[in-house]
Amino acid sequence: MIIYGTTMKNEILLKLLFLLCITTIMQAEALNMVLSEKEDSEIFKRAKLLVEKINEEANIEINLISMPRKRAEIELQKNEYVQATAARIIEFQENKPNLIRVKEPIIRVPLVIYSYTTLDIKSANFQNLRQYNVAYVRGTTYIEKYFKNHKKLIALTSEIQAFRFLAAKRADILISSPLLTSSILSSKEFKNSGIKMFPTPLKYVNIYSFFNKEYKDVAQKFNDALIVLKKNGVYSSILLKK
Repeated sequence: MIIYGTTMKNEILLKLLFLLCITTIMQAEALNMVLSEKEDSEIFKRAKLLVEKINEEANIEINLISMPRKRAEIELQKNEYVQATAARIIEFQENKPNLIRVKEPIIRVPLVIYSYTTLDIKSANFQNLRQYNVAYVRGTTYIEKYFKNHKKLIALTSEIQAFRFLAAKRADILISSPLLTSSILSSKEFKNSGIKMFPTPLKYVNIYSFFNKEYKDVAQKFNDALIVLKKNGVYSSILLKK
């Protein structure tokens, strides 16, 4: 009986050690945070640098990866390959109980209207824009929110595709942020396209990062590090980097 009891205790101890090792390995694994911009884009490069600085400050390990918005949303819900998303508006959390929001916004951006020169838009508000054919990137939360049930929505896969629809007059307007679109509009393809930006922003929105709720501690560390980087000037130096 003594031998049996000892054996059982050893087995239990080994199982506990195994579980502890597995837990430690899981905690040490890097999390994947998604940003729906191409890896070679300037915005992705700056966001990646910011995440790296947050990693250093918070002693965490997050990899920034690129993935289309709608697919990223699905992968985040599954919590297998993607555990966090870098930049979404606050409404992104609606009906997603498995997500937690980083309280400090990652950035604040203006939403502006883009249209071709022959389209004369007198005023800028979401209600007045419902008369137009609106091009948008599939998975863009604020479009799906403010233009819900709008019959003239054209869902596309990227901002550049949306600009091509505008240039071909297959859509009337695109609503986006200069942060995402300025390099596209100034490119050779669209330099003489006749597309213009409405001078007054339609709205300013705070953009946040979200984590799967299983990573609450990491989200808090991310939040605290982001605040520190904003206070010490590192955040501004990354955004204003030439």
